[in-house]
Amino acid sequence: MLDIGAHRGYLAAYAFMKGAAAVVSFEPQSENYGLIRESRDLSPAVRDRWKVFRLGVGVAHGEMDLLVSERSRSHTFHAGAKSDIVAREKVIIVPLTHAVDIAHVTVQAAATAA
Repeated sequence: MLDIGAHRGYLAAYAFMKGAAAVVSFEPQSENYGLIRESRDLSPAVRDRWKVFRLGVGVAHGEMDLLVSERSRSHTFHAGAKSDIVAREKVIIVPLTHAVDIAHVTVQAAATAA
């Protein structure tokens, strides 16, 4: 499963509960990324099948400013009318095709190991 904008890893955890062979999570915000890694590392049953990357996913390679909100679910790459922005984080962006390739390799490796 490919989890883009993984937030805190809830969808990945649910996917594993429902039998997912592997999950690849992309989360650009540093605090959320750390929480996902911590959850993964505390879960021996899925540790080797859950890959986590601190990257954004977009159309092309690049770098963007992530606008960090007071509320973790409201971080954004788009300024808009947000008034609760408390910080900016530089984030590396990879193309969606690259994210899909990583997920494909991860799922194949999990299937081989099973």
